[in-house]
Amino acid sequence: MSISSASSSLIAGSYPNQGLIVLGTGPSSGINYEAILEALDKSLSMPITLMQQQETPLNNRLSAWNAISSDITSLGSATTALGQPSLFTTYTATSNNTSVATATASSSAIPGNYSFAVSQLAQSAEVASQGIASTSTTVGNGTGTFGITVNGTTTNVVLDSTTGYTLQDLAQTVNNANAGVSAAIISDGSSNNPYRLVLTSSTTGTNSAITINNTLSGGTANLNLNTTVMNPTYWNSGNPVNSTDTIPTATGTYTGTLSQTYTFTVGGTGTQTVGTNAISINWSSASGLSGSFTIPSSETGTTPYYIDGSTVSNSTNNGIELSVTNGQTLTAGDSFSMDVFNPTMRTAQNAVIDYGNTYITSQTNTVTDAIPGVTLNLLSVGSASIAVGIDTQTIDSSVNSFVTAYNKLIGDVSSQEKYDSKTKSVGPLGSNASLRSLADSLYSLMGNEAPTLSGSSGLASTYGITSNSDGSGQLTLDDSTLNNVLNTNPQQVQQFFSALVNGSSSANGVSGPGGLSNFLDTYTNPADGIVQFEESQINTQLTNMNSQISLQQSLVKRQMGVYTQEFSQLESYIGKMKSTSSSLANSIKQLPTW
Repeated sequence: MSISSASSSLIAGSYPNQGLIVLGTGPSSGINYEAILEALDKSLSMPITLMQQQETPLNNRLSAWNAISSDITSLGSATTALGQPSLFTTYTATSNNTSVATATASSSAIPGNYSFAVSQLAQSAEVASQGIASTSTTVGNGTGTFGITVNGTTTNVVLDSTTGYTLQDLAQTVNNANAGVSAAIISDGSSNNPYRLVLTSSTTGTNSAITINNTLSGGTANLNLNTTVMNPTYWNSGNPVNSTDTIPTATGTYTGTLSQTYTFTVGGTGTQTVGTNAISINWSSASGLSGSFTIPSSETGTTPYYIDGSTVSNSTNNGIELSVTNGQTLTAGDSFSMDVFNPTMRTAQNAVIDYGNTYITSQTNTVTDAIPGVTLNLLSVGSASIAVGIDTQTIDSSVNSFVTAYNKLIGDVSSQEKYDSKTKSVGPLGSNASLRSLADSLYSLMGNEAPTLSGSSGLASTYGITSNSDGSGQLTLDDSTLNNVLNTNPQQVQQFFSALVNGSSSANGVSGPGGLSNFLDTYTNPADGIVQFEESQINTQLTNMNSQISLQQSLVKRQMGVYTQEFSQLESYIGKMKSTSSSLANSIKQLPTW
């Protein structure tokens, strides 16, 4: 078996000059070399064990300073944030009617309450063509262009064999043209020509108005997106009642704002003849309008009739007239329809805000110039009030982060130097002057007037930051006290934290002598900070001690090699002696007896 040392963990088999010792007990002598070598190794290794034991407190001190350094760094970050003037120029903008408008405030906002009314929202322009029979209806054959003008910029869309010539092809080509509009095809549900090309501006406001110059030709449909149209009348399904009846003709100029279908039904009884019978015609529109008019029996076919019986165009008849010819017949129950068209589906308009006696307009519903430093997001027509104030929540959060980081550092300082009555020992950094100075300086900075300030305005307690009553040295923050000062005098709060953190109430975010940031840097500066110095001292001791341990281990190994060689020689000698003794005994036995 191999001979090992329990104290130094050196293996006997690894000793130099081991010689004949390969078993724990000498084969010739019966001597327990393993026990002897183990005892020798333990004795020689006692200095190593002592030095290794001395490393433990050094490593504990190093870990303690690492923890303190991390705490100081965290406190430094929280401290720096409090010293930035921008923290105290953060504002909130709160709407009392979020269905009408919401708001955000920038650093240039002015605290106050702002009331206004939204008279109208900004909206984008939207135009549509008259209806055509199918999305596959051709609208060109490669001749001409489809010109789209938005805010003074014209894009000419061309159809060719690559794009195709149908209504659907035109919509896709417009969408690929980056013309400031999007194109879609809708069906209005009418029985005749239901498909319409709809163009919607990509922006809002009056600048989003759309103008179309369509010179496409050669297709089976010529798109109209500029003027109102009354399409020809057509019989509804199952009509006319009498096959000889003739449908009235649409005349006039459509003045309505909607694109819709009007349905007409002949009243009275039986078949009626123009110029002989008075013929009543009832009508209704898809938008819910309805009425009737009568063609007198004296009609000779020379007078068109407004559908509400009026003699002039108005908002009821929308300029729609019907004409008949003398001798034309209509039968009670005859039903026919007419499709009317207005290309304007939505008019481009600006947002309008009534602010006092001033009207403010905006091309979009995001308004940046109505209230200084405030961006309004308009959502609907109505009244709203925006309250602009200091962002106490963000500031409270920053102060809370500072207090939390401060308390973590003070708590860890206390635990690192705390006396344990049971073990009658102190923490890893007990009695360390640098650590004690750190805590005492922090107590002084937080308990006294901030640099360049005097009186209550320079005391942390004025702003709700006080020492705990348990004597721990840690801090407590009263948010309500802080917010009261923030709401009445935010500049005073900013000046206090500037003085505390940067050493001057007018430091403008730049750290200077006397401030907390500058003090903390004396500990954490990687070049010459106190923590760096303390850790460097410990690391130097550990390095030297490890070198001594390595040297001592080499000496022990060498000495144990010497012992092993000597024991090997001893065992060899004993073996030889035994062999000689045996030989002599045999020789004596061979002597003659007298």
